[in-house]
Amino acid sequence: MKRWKQIAALALALLMLVMTVVGCGQAAEETPGISLRAAFINRPTSLDPVYATTEEERTITEHLFENLMKYTATGLVNGQAAGYAVVTNEDGTETYTFTLRNDIFWSDGVPVKAEDFVHAWQRLVAPQVASPHASILEMVAGYEDAIAGDVAALQVSAPDSRTFEVTLSEHCPYFLSVICTDTATMPVRADMVPAWMSAEDEDGGNSEEFMFDPTLLPDWTAKKATLITNGAYSVRNYNADHLTMVEKEGYYDSRRITVKKLDFFFAETLERAMSSYEKGESDFILKCGDGEGSVVAMQPEVSALAVNQMSSLSEEVRQALTLALDRNAIAAAMGTKFTGMEGLVPEGITTVSGSHFRAVNGVVLPCDEEGVAKNRTNAQGLVAHLYRGDGSIMDRLGVISLVYENSFINSRIAQQVKKQWQEVLGISVTLVSITAEEMDEALGSGAFTIALMTVSDESNTTIGYLDHYMSDSPENYGQHYPNAYDILLRAAMASESVEARDAYLADAERLLLESGYVIPLCGTTYRYLLRDGLAGLICRDMGVYNFSAVTEIVA
Repeated sequence: MKRWKQIAALALALLMLVMTVVGCGQAAEETPGISLRAAFINRPTSLDPVYATTEEERTITEHLFENLMKYTATGLVNGQAAGYAVVTNEDGTETYTFTLRNDIFWSDGVPVKAEDFVHAWQRLVAPQVASPHASILEMVAGYEDAIAGDVAALQVSAPDSRTFEVTLSEHCPYFLSVICTDTATMPVRADMVPAWMSAEDEDGGNSEEFMFDPTLLPDWTAKKATLITNGAYSVRNYNADHLTMVEKEGYYDSRRITVKKLDFFFAETLERAMSSYEKGESDFILKCGDGEGSVVAMQPEVSALAVNQMSSLSEEVRQALTLALDRNAIAAAMGTKFTGMEGLVPEGITTVSGSHFRAVNGVVLPCDEEGVAKNRTNAQGLVAHLYRGDGSIMDRLGVISLVYENSFINSRIAQQVKKQWQEVLGISVTLVSITAEEMDEALGSGAFTIALMTVSDESNTTIGYLDHYMSDSPENYGQHYPNAYDILLRAAMASESVEARDAYLADAERLLLESGYVIPLCGTTYRYLLRDGLAGLICRDMGVYNFSAVTEIVA
């Protein structure tokens, strides 16, 4: 995963001279090369890295800002960092030291400094700022104190303008590949964002007199004049319908940039977006519906059932409940935007080595017709002994209830599960619809037999989808304590071998699903279109697209 790039001193000096002459990172007037237009249905609410949440917002932010590391067609490489070193401390913590490049600038020509990363990461976890992504830094030492109000406790620092240090409370195998590439941890300039600290806060105290409410201040990313960025592109024009960006003059990695001009068109309706595509005015459409040639992509939410260990359901019954379900049928009942889950980890999640987890590790729960039929036969065999003797299967199992948070989608999913269990196994289930507050209470107290819930992860990693079910996890709502599962995940987290980590995680997922305590059902999807003749689109992090290296295919 470590890749260092050395720049010769003479070339660096020449590059610095050229950048000084042309304005140190300001956009050039002429932008030869490929121009690409992407049509989005929704206009972004904010491009501030700490608030960008939708696929549209994060994709635009991906082009305007750049993190310590970044992804290219060849995988993970250095971004704003020229290199890094990591040491394990005596107390078990780890310290990463990043050395920033000499040739990185903001779009107004100001050099990027390590202090910009310190400010951005402290701001991300500050309770005043209330970022929905704050938990992505939970592995950084001092995180708990920081989110409680003492942002100075977060163990990030800048010993000098080119050195950024981060201390982790424990080993995090995806720190470089996820945390140091994520849009939420992109750097920001302290002099450009609205003030969120009082003088007391800057000294390490928590001022109760000053609380930053982002809704009361103008968004600094809403206008071209204040949207100062450090990525490969800078803003040329920004209005209600378009955001046009061009490659920054003097960008250090210009050789990788084939798209010199990128225009985001905010269509407002699918009809308008498709019209622009059909007329040749757009090359890419996000969330295009079921158009011909569209590509299916998954969103990071998975609907799954949690079975309480304190219930009377034996392992063979739990396994039968898992195998009896036709997940594609459940998804079909929800509409075209759903798909059956072949495991707990959804499509689009990559392994530590950069490959797609599902493609590498295969199917755990088949959704094809033949696989479903075989599983249902096995499920019936597992519970066959419950049919023996007098009385029904339910006399032996007792009352089985499935609780779910009241919504149209959850209700449809729960009804499908009930119907299939009844038809295949003869097992009837009582459905219990409750409020969000009641669901939180039921999960927290363990007062349920089976609960329908949504599984997701801020970091979009394999580990993030699996560590909910470790014995000491607060989200281990089923209260099961699988020692072997814990051992596999801890081994994955501690291993220095990429291949070993991926193997441990694959074994852990299979072991978890074979236990029957967690039963994946379906996930949500969307589709996108990329014009024929174009290649090189990088899709990472489930919904973040990078167009910078898109090229035209020569026939």
